[in-house]
Amino acid sequence: MKRWELKGESVRVVIKIYNTYKFTFKLLVLFIVGAIGLIALTSFNSDVARSQVTNEEFNKFVATDAAGKYAIDQDVAATELRMFGIPQEKDLVIEMHKMANNYILAGEIRGKQEMTQERINTLIVGLLSVESTESVYTHKDYLLEILTNWKAGKFLQLASDHNYLWDCLSGTVGKASGVKELKDLPAWTIGK
Repeated sequence: MKRWELKGESVRVVIKIYNTYKFTFKLLVLFIVGAIGLIALTSFNSDVARSQVTNEEFNKFVATDAAGKYAIDQDVAATELRMFGIPQEKDLVIEMHKMANNYILAGEIRGKQEMTQERINTLIVGLLSVESTESVYTHKDYLLEILTNWKAGKFLQLASDHNYLWDCLSGTVGKASGVKELKDLPAWTIGK
């Protein structure tokens, strides 16, 4: 038997196996593609793309008035703030909700994210960077009030803050019934 005939026979065997297991083969390919897509989709995190605002940067960008309200320092160029990203309101609410989930009592909790000064700073700067004329931010003032309290370590209203965010997201399970003990709150808030 010549070498090229052996190759031809091998090809015929492979084609026969493929035809016999065509459905299984297609299912396997579909599974692999789906798994890769799921991994790519779930590993993307909106806050990864954004830099975190340190306390030093926060003090540089944000001014506090006599009433304790935050405002963007007008001397800071808007382009400098854009590097931190301006989240969509729903993304911001989701992020705040996940942070609140760490410290509330509820029957079921879906999704948690560490609450840090840097993350709170980033969300405040993002909110302040949104023009007040932009109608897409319907909850801007109250979200800013919640973040201001969290930055100051004030968690007395955390359950109602969570439930407000939960309502914004049309929550159906996991309504907060209270707040965890002081020892369970973020370490940087204890003693405030």
